[in-house]
Amino acid sequence: MRLEEKLSKKQIFEDYANQVYLGRVGTFSINGFGAAAQEYFGKDIRQLSVPEAALIAALIQRPSYYNPLRSPDRAVERRNLVLGLMRQNGYLSDAQYQSGRTTPLTLSTRDGEAAEAPYFVDLTNDELQGNIAEGEGNYPRVYTTVDLNLQRMALEAVRIGMENVDKLLRKPRRRKATLPPAEPQVALVAIDPHTGDVKALIGGRNYAEPAQQRAGEAPAGLRVQTFRLRRGTRHSDRRRFGNSHSGQHCIGPAHHV
Repeated sequence: MRLEEKLSKKQIFEDYANQVYLGRVGTFSINGFGAAAQEYFGKDIRQLSVPEAALIAALIQRPSYYNPLRSPDRAVERRNLVLGLMRQNGYLSDAQYQSGRTTPLTLSTRDGEAAEAPYFVDLTNDELQGNIAEGEGNYPRVYTTVDLNLQRMALEAVRIGMENVDKLLRKPRRRKATLPPAEPQVALVAIDPHTGDVKALIGGRNYAEPAQQRAGEAPAGLRVQTFRLRRGTRHSDRRRFGNSHSGQHCIGPAHHV
């Protein structure tokens, strides 16, 4: 009641339309019709077709169950139900209804940065949650330091390296050794030594697995060991870092950490 005293019905609906939960993509929550239009169809909400708008409306009841990325058949069935209700209520003609219900579901592919550097995008999203103030707009423009060429090379290096690790673990051993209970994991961070910019980041072997990100986030109780670069740094950098007798590990850029 107090909400209705302060806001008009139009304002209440506008707030709801901008905040309603409409599913997830990876670790990202999709909140609001505008975000759903961008994520599912790669469009501004004003550019949606009738079947696309009906699909987004269809997600409100059970966003995860009808998620079109995971369950396209369910999503289309629910979309067609919404189109039928629109026809019953006079918003669509019979011809528009028939055209809409036979329209194939065409979803947007994720942009290159999100698809090729999902761990980096997740960390960026986490950082933004605590730094973007209310009222700055729903879609701030964010510029990151990721280099997709380096990210692709990092992915390939991890793939080749982990294939070699798997082969080593499968080799018969003279002495009985206890193998790790799960497959080996990996993390990689590539940093520009002159600026500190993170250029590539891989937080695990398979992003689809529900495992904790290994690069950029440490579980509670884990001791993080600092390290310094020895090779590949400028003379001024070596003076700033000090010598190898300071107690810290002094390692080269090619070392495994």
